[in-house]
Amino acid sequence: DYRTDFLTGVAASPESKKELAKLEEKISAGADFIQTQPIFSMKVLEEFLDMTEHISIPKIIGIMPLKNRKMIDYIEKNLGHISIPENIKNRMEGAGLEEGLKIAKEFVKDILTIKKVAGIHIFPMNRLSIVPEIISVKDDY
Repeated sequence: DYRTDFLTGVAASPESKKELAKLEEKISAGADFIQTQPIFSMKVLEEFLDMTEHISIPKIIGIMPLKNRKMIDYIEKNLGHISIPENIKNRMEGAGLEEGLKIAKEFVKDILTIKKVAGIHIFPMNRLSIVPEIISVKDDY
C-alpha cells in the first residue's frame, strides 16, 4: 500500500490589498497552509498577520536573503508585489551577501518570536549553502 497524505499550500502576496479575497477563495477551495512571497519588513508581516487573523490555517513566511543592491533593483523593477524598506536598502548599499545574510538572520529571529507564524520558507535563490547559516539562529531559542 503506497498511500500518502498531501497538504495543499497556497501562495500569498502579503503587500497586496486585493490578496485577502483571493486568499479566502483559495482557503475555501481546501488549502491547508499559506506560504507568503518574500517579506522584508516586520510592519508588512504584522499587517499581513492582522489581515489574516481570522484565517486559522498555518502561515509560513517567506524570507529571501539579499545578495547585493543590484538584486534589490531587480526586485523593485520586476516584482511590484514585494517592497524593500529604505533601511534595508541603505544597509545593502555597497554591501554584499554577508550583509544580506545578517539582515535575513535578524528578521528570522524577530519572526521566531511571533506565535501566529507556523514556519519560515527560505528562498535561497540557487545558493543552498546559505540555508544552514540562516537557520542556525533557531539554536538561540
